[in-house]
Amino acid sequence: MKASQLWIFAIFSGAIALSSAVAAQPTWVILGDSWGVQIAPIQEEELRARGREFPIVNLAEYGTTARAWATDSAGLLSGARETLAGLPEESVALIYVILGGNDVLERWPQAGESVYDEVRTDLETISRALLEAKPNSRVFLASYDLLNFRQSLFCWGLAISFFGSGKAADVNNIFINGTDVVEPAADIDPRVYAFNLMGALQGSPGSPNPNRWSPAEYMSLNPVDCIHLNVEGYRIFTSDMFDEIQERLLGGG
Repeated sequence: MKASQLWIFAIFSGAIALSSAVAAQPTWVILGDSWGVQIAPIQEEELRARGREFPIVNLAEYGTTARAWATDSAGLLSGARETLAGLPEESVALIYVILGGNDVLERWPQAGESVYDEVRTDLETISRALLEAKPNSRVFLASYDLLNFRQSLFCWGLAISFFGSGKAADVNNIFINGTDVVEPAADIDPRVYAFNLMGALQGSPGSPNPNRWSPAEYMSLNPVDCIHLNVEGYRIFTSDMFDEIQERLLGGG
């Protein structure tokens, strides 16, 4: 296991008594789109349940894309860099990044599969900028999970309009293939990690069944909100994510 992996695993497993070493206390930073906004309180809840009461900084913004962050068109990335640079020098920033979903939703009808390479490049740009602002950081590039466009007639029609199909396999594979860009984006630096949680709501994180939607019981209760989870869905997704962090680092992966 690499030293950086051992250090992070020690934090999450409780092997480091952070309460007795304030200088080692990391800051959990969330950077992303609406999933980042909505998952933030669930991540805080999960961290506390695991005995990790990290300071949390939520920089996620509704409706944002990886392209908007990478190009800094609205000052999103420069603002994040300023925030990271303002953290105590000795502290470590653990940066959770969840971006790219809106890029696919917005550009798929015109760009098709070329959007995948664009998202990968943008995630690489974002990761480099974050590490440059605070070298003592770890960046966690996270996937989304499969949705359920049959949860309502509105969502089914939206899938047909955006993706040309309302079939689970056709729509799910668009997002599964999009997740494949996360891993190579993490190859740019050993401080960047990729986490594929696709299939978590199906009970098999990292191994989604493209022929099935995620269970409707975990989707947003709003029948015209087709791209978000409810609280229980986010809890399952978040718990699996932190389990994956510990398992991956313990195993040296």
